[in-house]
Amino acid sequence: MKFLLFPAAGFGLAICAAFAADHDTARQAVMAGRFKPLAEILAAVQTRYAGRVLDVELDRDQAGRNVYEVKLLAADGSRREIHIDAVTGKEVSPTAPPQFLSMPVLLRQVLLDHPGRVIDVDLRHHQNRFFYQVRVMDKDGQSGDVFVDAVTGAPVAETGFLRDDMIPLADLLETLLKRYHGNVQEVELKYDRDARPFYEVDLQLDSGMLVEVSLDPFNGHILSEDEIEVR
Repeated sequence: MKFLLFPAAGFGLAICAAFAADHDTARQAVMAGRFKPLAEILAAVQTRYAGRVLDVELDRDQAGRNVYEVKLLAADGSRREIHIDAVTGKEVSPTAPPQFLSMPVLLRQVLLDHPGRVIDVDLRHHQNRFFYQVRVMDKDGQSGDVFVDAVTGAPVAETGFLRDDMIPLADLLETLLKRYHGNVQEVELKYDRDARPFYEVDLQLDSGMLVEVSLDPFNGHILSEDEIEVR
């Protein structure tokens, strides 16, 4: 299997009430219509259950679902936690965890086909399948990503997101610069919590402002826009 050469990408595992850790990822998912808005989720929960919301986290359960975990405080002082599927808005129950292949065994398998040094490992989930994204650096200093099934360790030849219909980056940036007049400072290919790719583009506008724009690589739609604070 060929190396898939992509820049490193960071992934949050959970977000708390104000989306402190994974705010951008959650917002992108809501804007793309994949997640129900948190306000809608909380309104539905409080319609069904009496109590004050103490905390909300967005996490992935053992079945691979993105789930809002809503902690409630009842009038009698008791607490309960409600799990709501972030995609469907329906209440769900915890499920048994999948049995993943031993990490040392999996990494040794990867290095048999791709000699080098493992420098990063991330667990991903896509279409009810768990897989690891393993970044390996070879003896020449080049790094590449290998995708392997988390349960079997088998190479993932087709995960549903590494597709040939991604718009060429030059075309995406050309269109982007018609809207944002300035210079591209940096471009990085990343993945969201559902293993969907997106480009993160840093721009310096003609006004001097620095902005970070997330782009859908398949249709060029802008997923998010944030001003970059200069420290």
